[in-house]
Amino acid sequence: TSFPWSYAHVGVELALDHKKSPFLKQTKDLGCAHNLEALLHLVDGYHGKEEEEKRFCLVTKRDIALVNKSCDFLRSEFHV
Repeated sequence: TSFPWSYAHVGVELALDHKKSPFLKQTKDLGCAHNLEALLHLVDGYHGKEEEEKRFCLVTKRDIALVNKSCDFLRSEFHV
């Protein structure tokens, strides 16, 4: 049995930048870049391309402590 591999374009690339979140440290740690919880955090706070009227704002009730499950990515003032 062979699995057929295929590609279908389903959308537009969403570029996420951890520097836009006021909750995350400035880091070059690749482990943090591949942290699923951090990516979900960034999607939660994303509100379009950066413009003055658009800012990073969390809209769900996800606990920000989840970001630190696999790496120390939250800023120290959050005491997580």
